[in-house]
Amino acid sequence: MTLFRTCIPDLYSYFEEEEVDIKEWAASALQFLLSRELSLENTMRLWDTYFAMPDWIELHPYFCLAVLKHLKESLEELEQSEIRTMLMRLPPLDMDQVIMLFPRDTQLSMKVNDFCLPTTCSLLTCIRS
Repeated sequence: MTLFRTCIPDLYSYFEEEEVDIKEWAASALQFLLSRELSLENTMRLWDTYFAMPDWIELHPYFCLAVLKHLKESLEELEQSEIRTMLMRLPPLDMDQVIMLFPRDTQLSMKVNDFCLPTTCSLLTCIRS
């Protein structure tokens, strides 16, 4: 929750206003690696990226935040029940765009400030290196 509050403060505040318990979504997203929330195509793309990384499980919370960042504008237009529904069944995502919001390498990803900067680089750049 600290990462969410620090990295996406506007959305965090909006969720508090709407009384959305992000812990419900986070528990499922972390336990099932977003396989319940994403389409099969998006899940396969995400897992391909994960399995190309040595410490992918440590990066999963950051990817969850990248999804929230990607959907921020859409989520801020919804009411509590609609937000919960959208989080439980995410719309089809352009996974390359979402991955672009992701930290560039494992060392930097563990630093909240690096992730929160708008100039973070693509995870794909790291994989191709």
